[in-house]
Parts: sequence; structure tokens; C-alpha cells
Amino acid sequence: HGATDFFSTQESIVEPRIWEIVSAEGEQPVGVWEWLLTWPPAPLDGFIVPGWLTRGVETQPADLEFFQKFRKPGPEDSGLIGKLRLASSAYWHGARLPTLVGAAVSTVRLATMDPEERRNRPDSTLIHAEMSSDLFLARWRRDAPAFSSLVLYATDSLAHRFWLDFEPEAFDLEEAWEDRGRGWILPEAYKQADRVLGRLMSQLGEKAVLVILSDHGTKANQDSFTKYSIRSENLIESLGMEGQLAGFSVGRLLQMREIDSDSADGTPEFVEMLKTATVGGLPLFEVEAGSPPFYRVSVRGNPSVDDPAQIGGRPADLKKILFRRQVSGDHTLDGILAFWGEAIQPKAAIQGAGLKDVAPTVLTYLGLPITRNMSGRVIQ
Repeated sequence: HGATDFFSTQESIVEPRIWEIVSAEGEQPVGVWEWLLTWPPAPLDGFIVPGWLTRGVETQPADLEFFQKFRKPGPEDSGLIGKLRLASSAYWHGARLPTLVGAAVSTVRLATMDPEERRNRPDSTLIHAEMSSDLFLARWRRDAPAFSSLVLYATDSLAHRFWLDFEPEAFDLEEAWEDRGRGWILPEAYKQADRVLGRLMSQLGEKAVLVILSDHGTKANQDSFTKYSIRSENLIESLGMEGQLAGFSVGRLLQMREIDSDSADGTPEFVEMLKTATVGGLPLFEVEAGSPPFYRVSVRGNPSVDDPAQIGGRPADLKKILFRRQVSGDHTLDGILAFWGEAIQPKAAIQGAGLKDVAPTVLTYLGLPITRNMSGRVIQ
């Protein structure tokens, strides 16, 4: 599709996705809620709310931009009046009253906590998922799109953060394990997803087919759940290259690239500076080249932030650049795939299917052509 890194956008995509084929070939409305790489949203018939890799609050149509402002509030959205305005928009677009009350209670509770305590709470993630599903279902009922998709991120996000609490026996803990009472968090994310599916299934028409899909699974991450992550803005500042570099953190991995580089030739200056950075006289970073023009940066080993460090030949304060982020859950390549609806054979097993088989199967059911570049098969 042309997406090679976390800096990609809708404009990077070179092959049509399912909903784009439905819109172009079938000339029918579509609804896409929080799918990755849909920003800036295309002007298709229906609705598109981009997923978390966005650089703005734009949606299609624009009346749904209020939802993005919950995540990226502007100056006019802060304060009590701004929050009440967003809550009012959410209510009139289908957010249920219990969801709004839960959001208000969570906001007040989190405001009283210090940053570390806030980071160890699932409130924002679960409330976001509840609000997202409320608004999607309301818009889906209103527009009746021929193809629609809702992405639920809570099971992924909370699995990364709280797998240790969910399955402590999978970890060889050097220090005494203390149950922090958070084992309920990940199961609650799955219960929430089940409730959303139940609401959707109760409203589907006879000819509708529901596809439940995850592009990966999750497992315990014993090897690196206590390692350091990198604050991209502080690292760029230490390099003295503000406004010249962009950074995007994914767990402990930081992706970096030059903002205005027109050439893929040669190694950028910042890469050499990172490769020669030291802490206590030892190399500080691992730097790997991705598909041009970005680089993956991670911390070598488990250094002490109190040791003297140098980046770009200058002293650096690692306490400002590195921080502990507990990532106790990691991806596996095995996901799930299930079909439900009147047209689906009950209790039939899906054999040997993969991600590439989903698009041709859905398009075939919709009576639309499979593009030449699709390598998957139609699941029978």
C-alpha cells in the first residue's frame, strides 16, 4: 500500500482499500471509524474518522471533528466551557449518557493524580473506546453504509501496558511480585469489545455480514518490559535540531527522520550523532535504517541515567531523555478471524486464512471486483 513507517498518511497509500473500492466501483456510501492511515480523510460518500496516526482533527464530514478534539484539543476546547461544548456535540451525535457521565468522572479523577499514577490507569483508554463505539453505531444507523469498519484499540493498548498484571506467572521477576489489583483491566477491555459486538449484532439486517478481525495477537514480553523508552522532543533538543527532525515513539522504539530532506543519498548528520552518543563511555543508542528516509532508534542495554552522557559531542541529561515505560505485552503474528451473519455457514472452520484473504472475500460478497494486485484468496 506504500505505508513503510509511522510517518505515512493517506497520501502515502498507492493501492485502494476495501472502502475505496466500494465507493468507486459500487458507488455506495462507506463508514470508516479510526482505521489507520486515513488522514487526511478522502471526500467519499459516507463518513471517515481517521485513526490515531493523524496530524490534524479533520474528518469526513467535518461535523465529526469534535471527536478528534477529545484527543487533540485546541485552545478553544480547554477549560470547562470547551469540554462541555465537546460533550454536548458527542451527546447530539449519539454518545450515551452513561458514557458521558463516565468520561466526566474519569476526567475529574485523573486530574487529581500525579503523572505516574495517571499512566497506570486505564480510564482514558476505556472511555475513549466506549465513546468511539457509541458514536460509530449512531452514525452507522443513520447513514446505512454498504461497507463500514470500527477499530477497537483498547485490547491492544491495554495489553501492552498491563499484561504483567494479567499474567504475572509468565514473568521471571527478580523483585518480589506485589499484586497491584490491576488484573481486571485487560479482561474488561475484552468484555467491552464483546458488548460493542453484541450491540452491533442486534442491529444488523438479514443480508449483513460481520467480520471480526485482529491483525495480530499478544503475548507476555519478558525480555524488555523494564527497558528505557525515549522522549523524542527532548532527544531532538539535545541534538540541537529542533524543527529539522520528526520523531514518533512506538513503545521502546523511536522512529526518526529529517523533515525537509529531498535526498535519500548519504547518511543524515543526526544518525552519526546518535551512533556516537555515549553513556559512561559506552555506546548509548542502537540505530537501524528503515525504508528511506527514516531510522529506528532504541536504547542499548540498561544504562544508568545518572552516568555522564554525551550526544553530538555535548553533555546530555538522560533523565530528561529516557524514561521507564512498562511494556509487558508484545505482538504475536497469530490473530483472529471470524464471520457472522445469515449467509455464513454455522460452525464452519476457516482453514489457512491470512490477512490478505480478507479484502478479496469481502469484495466478492459485495459483488465487486478484486484488484489485480491482491494476492489473497477468497475464503469459501
